[in-house]
This record gives sequence, structure tokens and C-alpha cells, in this order.
Amino acid sequence: MVLNLTGQVNLTGAYHLDLRLQPAVNPVACSVQVGASGDWLVAGTVKSTVQWTAGPSARQQLGVSFVH
Repeated sequence: MVLNLTGQVNLTGAYHLDLRLQPAVNPVACSVQVGASGDWLVAGTVKSTVQWTAGPSARQQLGVSFVH
């Protein structure tokens, strides 16, 4: 399954993504890509996106900070 979300958020603070996986008999793979447009970069990198592969826990959180 692929889910694309677009929109605007305030990037002056950290962007937080809460992920809740449904318990399943077979392991579930979930990969997330978060990015910013324009001159914004992921803090501490030279990239505008971050790729995250979630672990097996039912509740997880990703925090990303962007710099201009």
C-alpha cells in the first residue's frame, strides 16, 4: 500500500509523525519518507528528505527537524 500526503506544516519546530501498526500474525514492513520543498533541509544533513523504516512495535514516533 502507498499513501501520499501533501500539505503545509510549520517547519520552525520539529515535525512529529506518530505511527500505529495493527498487530498482525505476519510481520509488517512499513517505510516512511518525509520531505520538505524549497530551500528547507533535514537538520544535520544536506538532504530535503528523510527515509525511515519502522520497527515491529505497534506504536512508534518519528521526529524530524528542518533548517532553512
